[in-house]
Amino acid sequence: MSNSIFKQQFTFDTRSGSLMPLTEQVLDCIALQLQNYAEAEDILFRAKYIIIELLTNALKHSGTGEAHLSVVISADELQIIKADAGNPLPLLNAAMPTGQTRVMVAYDVMHTLYAVLGEEVRFVCEENALENLDISKIHEHFGLLIITKTADEFSYRYRKPDNIFTAKLRLYR
Repeated sequence: MSNSIFKQQFTFDTRSGSLMPLTEQVLDCIALQLQNYAEAEDILFRAKYIIIELLTNALKHSGTGEAHLSVVISADELQIIKADAGNPLPLLNAAMPTGQTRVMVAYDVMHTLYAVLGEEVRFVCEENALENLDISKIHEHFGLLIITKTADEFSYRYRKPDNIFTAKLRLYR
């Protein structure tokens, strides 16, 4: 691929039966564009998990009839962007103590996912150092943890009426 930018948009009808066929269609599109990249297999593996989780997010949480998935590929980066006109991410509506800019969103045995609040929400994972996690205080967003651990960068922004999730993967030739 040259220094140009490749863009392709896909529409997801938010039906569970459409999730895997669309995932395969998007992965085929990415594979075609990355055929000259040494790390294409690794990128496709990671992209698959990101796409499945983004589409599952749309299916479970958007409450809309469709979502849009865009693939943007430059010489050094793959962006996978999911947009829908559903309800904003609930953690943005949570009552936050004054001055707090970081919220614990989800965790697994090894990592804790935080949302760093700003103009856009940036997701970060840290190794789990918490001994007594209270699951009742954790939001149900395990898919966001998976995407954050898989992507090189992952962010969310709400620009009424659109939820926009962006996952970025670095590309190396």
